Amino acid sequence: MRELTGLLPMARLLENNWPHLRGMVFADPTYYKPDKVEFVIGAELIPFIMLEGLRKRSIGSPLGQQTVFGLILTGEITPKSDDSPAAVSAFHVCAGEDLRGLVEKFWQLEDLQPTKYLTDEEQYCEDYFTETTTRNADGRYVVHLPFAKKVSFEGSRDVAVSCLHRMERRLEKSPRLSMLYKNFMDEYIDLKHLELVPDSQLSRESFYLPHHGVFRAGNQDKIRVMFNASQRAANRVYLNDSLLPGPKLQKDITVVISRWRQFKYVFVTDIVKMFRQILVHPDDADWHRILWRSDSTQAIRDYRAPTVTYGMAPAPFLSLQMLQQLANDGRERYPEASRLLDYRVYVDDLFGGADDVVEAIKWRDQLIGLMD
Repeated sequence: MRELTGLLPMARLLENNWPHLRGMVFADPTYYKPDKVEFVIGAELIPFIMLEGLRKRSIGSPLGQQTVFGLILTGEITPKSDDSPAAVSAFHVCAGEDLRGLVEKFWQLEDLQPTKYLTDEEQYCEDYFTETTTRNADGRYVVHLPFAKKVSFEGSRDVAVSCLHRMERRLEKSPRLSMLYKNFMDEYIDLKHLELVPDSQLSRESFYLPHHGVFRAGNQDKIRVMFNASQRAANRVYLNDSLLPGPKLQKDITVVISRWRQFKYVFVTDIVKMFRQILVHPDDADWHRILWRSDSTQAIRDYRAPTVTYGMAPAPFLSLQMLQQLANDGRERYPEASRLLDYRVYVDDLFGGADDVVEAIKWRDQLIGLMD
């Protein structure tokens, strides 16, 4: 991790013994103790924080300046111990390179974390993704599920049937939830994110995901259908226990937002149904089967999801690793959009921008082209 500065001050100082500053409220009440810098203010904000009130004395004592935060000190201060440095020197460097380019390079350096040590399982997941992931003719990525072990999920369908009956009884008590649930599942099927399992393939080894719906917080017009890959089958084993979650690739939201705020013009967007944009290889699709019927008088039908399904342990890893692969594959044709995927993504949200509108639109259009 690169740093702008170390602890300030570098040595403990004598507490306020300057007559011209007695009784003043300091912006940093413990200015005399070495401590980390909490935040940096850009020079363009200085006029907005400075107030009337300048207190100065002879050379060798600090100057006090009133600000909206309190009194700040500038100048030479004598350390408390004799073996500490007598003064701190400050330097200003003026670079000819464009400021935005400098800031971009800084954040790229900031993103170079110390060597990432992966566990054997995490390294296996990355290697397995690289070796087995392909793209089809439409440009969609096709992934395999990273299994730690493959076991038989005996009685998985029977458990899913019981869960479906419980869920149906709940829907009968809430007509609104029932309507939203059916609309969600109809859309899921219409988008071909669920497909019927052919009768000839029903006997294949599989795992059935129970599901239920919950209203989204603060919005009673939308529900989220949750698929439970941690539901135990009749033999007490479950899918997520057999899958490897992969390394954590999610970025720090504070870093993402800090980078985003450097721009004058910004935009935010999200990847619609991000998990479901990734196809699962047909050999693995039966590991997330789903039971559904739109009416309790109908026969229960067996579906399977040919896409990555929310609720599976490796789903976050597969989606973020896929975005990085997309950035690498599209770097030559869409350089700006690829950099956005490198540094400005948090889960399924993307944060972009530029210092002028034309440049921001260029980033937007490149992003649409890359993601398409």
